[in-house]
Amino acid sequence: MVRSHPSIVQAGGQFEIQSSNASQTLFHCLLCPKFKLTTSRRIQRHMDGHINTALQIDGNLICRCNQPCRPTGHYHCPYCGKTILRKEHMETHVHGCSFKSSQPDTLALPSFPLSQLDIPSCHDALRLPSSPTTSLVLPSTPLTLAVPSSPPGMQALLDSHPATSTIPNSPPPSPPSTLASPQTLAVGSSIPLTSEVPFSPLTTSGVPTSPPLTFLEAASPPTASSVPLSSLVQLAVPFLEPHLTPLDLQEEPMECNASVVDKDHCYTLPLPISHHSPIASPVSSDILSASQPEASTTDACSLDASFKAGAAPGNITELPSYGVRRLKLVQCPHCSLRLYKKNLGAHVQRKHGGPKDITAASHLKNVCVDETQGIFAVQKVSHGFSVPIHVQRKTWGNHHQIKCGLEECHKYHLLTQQNGLIYSLCEHIRSVDYCSKIAHEEFLKTDFLEELVSMHIVEESMMANCKMRQKAAEKDHVPFSVLADLGGSTHQLCLSVYEPKIRRFSCFGRVIVTYNLKKQSWHCPCTNPRNSCPHKSIGKWHVFQTRRDLLHSQAQKISHSYIKDPTPELERGVRYTYTEKKIPAALPRDTTAPRALTDYPVCLIPTEETCQLCRGHPRLEEGFLVTDKAVIVGMSGVKHNISTFNKGCPDCNMHYRYQEWGDGLHNFNDHVILTLELCLYLRHGLQSHVSVSRMINSLEGFRGQKFPVVSIIFQAYCHFEALTNTEYSYSCVKCGFFPPVVIMDVYRNRISKLEVSELKTPTENFEGQHSVEDFWDSVHLEMISQGFFPKYSANPFQVHPCYERWAPWIGKETRKSESVLNTEFKKVQTSERELSSVSTDQLCDELLKQNDKTLQSLCKRCHIETSGSRADLIFRLREKLTDQQTYDTVYEAIWANSRRWSVVACPHGVVYSLKFNLQTEGARDFADLLLSWKHFPNICLYHSAHILATHTNSRAPDNPPFYPHEGKPAAPTQENLTKAVCGKLKVPLLWLRERREHSEKNGHPVTGSNHHYALYDKLNERNTNDPHAELRMVNLVPELQDVAKSKAVKHLLGDMRKNNYFLNSLAPSTHVFLVRNLIEHRNALRNTQLLETHLK
Repeated sequence: MVRSHPSIVQAGGQFEIQSSNASQTLFHCLLCPKFKLTTSRRIQRHMDGHINTALQIDGNLICRCNQPCRPTGHYHCPYCGKTILRKEHMETHVHGCSFKSSQPDTLALPSFPLSQLDIPSCHDALRLPSSPTTSLVLPSTPLTLAVPSSPPGMQALLDSHPATSTIPNSPPPSPPSTLASPQTLAVGSSIPLTSEVPFSPLTTSGVPTSPPLTFLEAASPPTASSVPLSSLVQLAVPFLEPHLTPLDLQEEPMECNASVVDKDHCYTLPLPISHHSPIASPVSSDILSASQPEASTTDACSLDASFKAGAAPGNITELPSYGVRRLKLVQCPHCSLRLYKKNLGAHVQRKHGGPKDITAASHLKNVCVDETQGIFAVQKVSHGFSVPIHVQRKTWGNHHQIKCGLEECHKYHLLTQQNGLIYSLCEHIRSVDYCSKIAHEEFLKTDFLEELVSMHIVEESMMANCKMRQKAAEKDHVPFSVLADLGGSTHQLCLSVYEPKIRRFSCFGRVIVTYNLKKQSWHCPCTNPRNSCPHKSIGKWHVFQTRRDLLHSQAQKISHSYIKDPTPELERGVRYTYTEKKIPAALPRDTTAPRALTDYPVCLIPTEETCQLCRGHPRLEEGFLVTDKAVIVGMSGVKHNISTFNKGCPDCNMHYRYQEWGDGLHNFNDHVILTLELCLYLRHGLQSHVSVSRMINSLEGFRGQKFPVVSIIFQAYCHFEALTNTEYSYSCVKCGFFPPVVIMDVYRNRISKLEVSELKTPTENFEGQHSVEDFWDSVHLEMISQGFFPKYSANPFQVHPCYERWAPWIGKETRKSESVLNTEFKKVQTSERELSSVSTDQLCDELLKQNDKTLQSLCKRCHIETSGSRADLIFRLREKLTDQQTYDTVYEAIWANSRRWSVVACPHGVVYSLKFNLQTEGARDFADLLLSWKHFPNICLYHSAHILATHTNSRAPDNPPFYPHEGKPAAPTQENLTKAVCGKLKVPLLWLRERREHSEKNGHPVTGSNHHYALYDKLNERNTNDPHAELRMVNLVPELQDVAKSKAVKHLLGDMRKNNYFLNSLAPSTHVFLVRNLIEHRNALRNTQLLETHLK
């Protein structure tokens, strides 16, 4: 007898899926408890996997069960109920199961759909009321059934076995319920497998018999007749197990799972057909349909006797039983692979057979792509699809060339030549002998390229490059782009594209570009799949002109999903979000506390009810769905199928979107939503010098889930920081807003995508004044607008580096006004005076940081021998630095090409001012910062102190900032200079420790003194050519000895240098935004440490 279990499906039975919500739009799998609710399309794909991997034996389909019957996936035996893990072990077990031979098969009633059930079950009582899932348990009390009119034989069978006489010691049956009872079953035309009620004829002794294998068919539409269901259950009891009693049946009831889904969500299994045995014949046309369950019995006594009253012989078909041949597994003698014996010969021939001889009937497919140069595109391997390789076989003209583009073949040719086998050729070159196909060149028109650019499929910067390459191909009389059609795949297109330069990936001046039609992805060997290149652009140009339909879906996807034209409504939405949707700097604990993804809402609707920008505040329209495929990304993984809504204003047409931080979520672009917990985790990770990509990759590996693209998550984090109401005070808790002593230094790195040649010269009336709040607000607006204007759209908020709009950052309380200075446009090309500010030792320190390739290039430019080790190259360059021409060359290559931050910090390492230099750092940059301060500091420590003092005083000759003695602690007399050299000169500045009792005019608010000195810091006091440098040493002032020993600023720059690996790849605006944010959080952490130390 076949036991009832959701994972066991008989041929012709229905494998149903269940809906778990009232709208019947989300479904779950009965066999996989961990499978989340999903749509009908995905659940069908999931159930197809169950069926494809199921074990089919004796007309039963045994699917893999993942329910908590066992800790891991397993299979249920349809006869004895035993669970087995391995599929092949279950097959062996079923064939030899003892219960299979001793138990008779069951006879199934005509089936009926469970979708018509209206029965509350005991399992439903344990479920939530909102769940429409029905789980039916057949009770022992009699139920009234409406069954089809059965043949007289069936009716005689039912009448001959009343429930009260079949089983000894059985309790008397209860009175049958009426049709109006909630326990009434309406029986229709089909019944799922799990609700099958077994029957079998009885002998007078109560021992079951086994009639031949039969199929039954319902003869007519259903008519009402009352049959106590308890009788049917009791009738089947002796045949389930010999030792079972009706009490046992009540303790372990048979369970039937039903669903309320339509027939579109049912899986009807066809009858099994053995491939190793003949089909049973004759087959009556009246056999049950595939949707009806199979009824089978074993051969013992005559069931025909029960049907003599009127059973039609055409309704019963006897099917013989056939065995199943098991395929044998063998191990390959050449490798450890185990495979079926029938596949062993093909495996040995393909993987371990010797190379086949190249003949006209057996050779690699190829096509000529350039007749003039004799270049062919040849299959890499003989079977399956592979990216073609270029082969050149030119045996005419003055210069003959026979070469294969595959690196392995090239090494093979070199090896054979060394051994004297100069005529040995690889299979790719030999296959060219049988080439009979020449690729046709399609002349590409520029109109199609311009259309691609307008559709944002090809970047605008690539258009000029593609046109230039096309002209170069015409000049060289070579094909520009041809289709290399070699077959092997129906969804891969290969193009041979012209490349003007001979490189590693284009040894013959051509590159193979492939286009995957299924994934809609392009691949070129010159770059990674995500980046664009001229070859990919040319390939898109070719495909768009010749096969426009292949790029239509991609163009449609980009144009509808990614492109949003800038509109006044969209710009107002960005500004409204920035001003009205600020996130507090100190978030409440409950919004950032860890929580499960299931605790977050699945529908995100904006809370605004009226328009906040229009007069009268008109009521907003009903929310409209943006997408139901959004994801929530958190520390515990990714939650899919989130619905996001927008609301529109009927007057101004501005859209309001969900941006409520109170729910613990941060909406980036209505498609990706981050949890606030993840945002804070990313913030702390960046403070520890871990990039966002590394953190997300770590979470992906730990959680075992695929997260959205890292670049999107990074933009979402910048969006979060831009909306956070961070103060950016840039001040120290000990020094206050006006530190009397500051240390100035530079942080050297490179800002990518920034060239000085791209900067436009400002207008003549520009004085270098910048509105600091306006500039940094524009940077924040760009970060926020990335959630409104995707990558392929024109972003009106984008900030480009320029001399007229590139302000430094100074704390609100520290700066003089909202207008700050940045006069980099006045910098001239490197002059002798500026060169002298960089010592030879500084250049040598920078040489030690360069790689071997850069050092060899410098040696070649300076006409120095390039052979030898790295130390030899540095030593030769150091010796030549005394030559002015060599010095200028090294300076321009190493020092002048770098971009630096100008940092002004207090001795405790807290940054007060930050300036991102567009050109080489100099004294002008620090003068701009100091002159923008409300109170000029008394002591400035800088590695080029004399240049700083001279330049700053020259910009204010009437009231020089560095006073007295041009910023020297002592007068520049010969006596003082001699004492300073001998270390006997000390200049005490008592007001550094205790404020003057009577403050001087324009005195500093902390010290009361109006003296301002520019001194060399301890680490750079010897790297100077200033003749009066000894009078600017920091050790002349006893009160500054603790400051001189402090390395807090060097530690600051050292920590920030650890972020170079991800900061240098950012765009200029993103770079400055993130650096300012990182330093603000570092300042806050440093202030916390200072307070803790002070309170101890």
